[in-house]
Amino acid sequence: MATRMPIILGWWLLMMLPMGRAQPIFLPISTIEQTIDLEAFLERLQIDTPVCVTGEATFRGSAKIPVGLNPDWRQAEVRGTVSVPELRLNDFTLADVQAAVLVRGGSLILRQLSARLPAGGRVRGDVSVGISPATLVNTTLHFEELRAGYIAEQLAFPQLTGLQGHAKGLLQMSWPMGTPPTLDHVRLTVEGQTLRYGPWTIGAPKIVLEPHDKGLRYDLSADTLGGKVSARGYYPTPNSISAGGEPGDCQIEVDHIEMDRIWRLLGWNAMAGNWFGLLSGDLVYRHQGEQLRAVGEGHLQISSLRWRSRVLTSSLGCLIQLENRVLTLNQLKLGLGHGGLLHAKIDWYNPERSRLQLQLYRMPLDQLLAPISSELAGASDLPMDVHVDTTLGTHLRGSASLTMPRGKLFRLTVHDLRCPIRWSITPTNRRGLIEIPDFDAIIAQGRIEGRLLYRHSLGGDSKLSGWVSLLNVHGNSIIRVLSGTGPSAGGPISGRIEFSAEPMQSLNDLSGIVKLRAERLYLFQAPVFRELGRRIGPNASPQTAIDQLELRAVVANGFVRLQRFSCAAETVQLYVDGTLAMDGRIRLGLTGSSGRKHLRSAIGPALGLSIPLSINPISAAVVIQLSRIIAQHTLQAEITGTVQAPRVVFHPLEMLTEEAVRFFLDQGDIGIR
Repeated sequence: MATRMPIILGWWLLMMLPMGRAQPIFLPISTIEQTIDLEAFLERLQIDTPVCVTGEATFRGSAKIPVGLNPDWRQAEVRGTVSVPELRLNDFTLADVQAAVLVRGGSLILRQLSARLPAGGRVRGDVSVGISPATLVNTTLHFEELRAGYIAEQLAFPQLTGLQGHAKGLLQMSWPMGTPPTLDHVRLTVEGQTLRYGPWTIGAPKIVLEPHDKGLRYDLSADTLGGKVSARGYYPTPNSISAGGEPGDCQIEVDHIEMDRIWRLLGWNAMAGNWFGLLSGDLVYRHQGEQLRAVGEGHLQISSLRWRSRVLTSSLGCLIQLENRVLTLNQLKLGLGHGGLLHAKIDWYNPERSRLQLQLYRMPLDQLLAPISSELAGASDLPMDVHVDTTLGTHLRGSASLTMPRGKLFRLTVHDLRCPIRWSITPTNRRGLIEIPDFDAIIAQGRIEGRLLYRHSLGGDSKLSGWVSLLNVHGNSIIRVLSGTGPSAGGPISGRIEFSAEPMQSLNDLSGIVKLRAERLYLFQAPVFRELGRRIGPNASPQTAIDQLELRAVVANGFVRLQRFSCAAETVQLYVDGTLAMDGRIRLGLTGSSGRKHLRSAIGPALGLSIPLSINPISAAVVIQLSRIIAQHTLQAEITGTVQAPRVVFHPLEMLTEEAVRFFLDQGDIGIR
């Protein structure tokens, strides 16, 4: 009986307690040190987490456990610390996780949480997890020194994994236990230091996300490319969609982005350092339909468009429309010529369907070509009509046409100009083909036509080839432009220029052949020959017309080397050799005589019948003899300087080449061939 007394007493005490108002009895446990498999632990507690949690945790602390016939485990209280060497949440990994643990009132609270990200940076904050489905999961996490490239990796943006720099931020989330979180539960603030992606620099980036009745409100801003970029608005969320309200407006703005930095970012080195301007614009849109596609409109504007220091137009702009993932550009506003029409479609999801159509009327091409020649704008008037039709995207294939009814090129009248252009370019591979299959125009009352082909391939290799032909172009008109005086017609020039370059880096890489012939040309009005004409005498005055002119030359290494440049009239003869540089520098040797009549009277009797008419080549002895005779009726000069400002130095006549001797004999009708 004595042995049963404690048991009977215990049951009596329990029976005496009022069951509805029973006070819980706790079993204190002062020291706990336990290693826990988190995945198995959560399964035993039947906690449905939205992510897969794995890792091995070590808990150290104390507990008060309710005891009795039907204990309420929600009244249990556990305090202590937990450490996890590696905690995985799906594919997201945290290392060296440390936190203070409090389990009370059916909630698990982690305070002073800290963890290290494998790619750098730390996380600290608080997490509250409700054990029952009716409770909430509340998370407040601070990110410090988080690597920007790692953020891109976790957000599945592989194209931005090379982003360099660090960011800090605050993430707050609250959602019902047992359901996955959505955008309705996110509140995020991220502030970055200076970020870099290759040559692209992003300064002071800031991102703010917070829930709103109209959806997830976002506000993004950054300094980049010399200007500012911002985006703000509302992205539809499940709650905002189910509420059925009007979608909120969204806006993207760019302000004074420097185009030179855009070229450098894209690797378009030919544009960088040459074309400048400031790009601004905005786009206001809304997400509509079941697929939440953006629909809106805005404008783009380029101000102070210039080539180097030369301003081409103060303003260039157009309207933009966004619908069905296609950006459309139209209503061109252009401060040049008579304006134009623009219609472009840019398909972000299918770039190969993008296309550009452009028409420009009476464009002052002389101003647009001023970068190539500073003299062109001041001396020319080239109002062109331009039509462009090309695909966009990864492969550019298209055509253009340039037409001009009438204009001026260096004060020479040009009309009926027609220049078609075709191209096929792959920017990503830096390969391309640009072709002018045939162009023609009437200039100086004659006709000019030609063809040009340019190829460019990966690695910078390029090839240029083409030809230009002239038919009855009035040379006296060209001389009048150079000298400012003289007749404006006559002196028809005909011939052909063939050129090529491989590789083509500059004009100095050109090589080619020049063949020209002219008649009735007032050559002594040109600056280069004016001083020479004075020395020859009245027979070479500016009013003297050259009966025949022949030019043969080769082009190589930036120079035009004269093989034969001969001029003949009844009263004067010229023979020129030497070089002309592409930049206008000249170095010529010139021999001139007073005409056919004087040579015939001097050379004929001296030769007699001692030389057969068919002799070829002329012997050195005969060349010496003829040189002495010709010297009495000729002079020799060296011409240096430039085409516009020549310097002429006269020398005693030296030994002539056989080519020069033949020229004077031919022009004198002496008979040696």
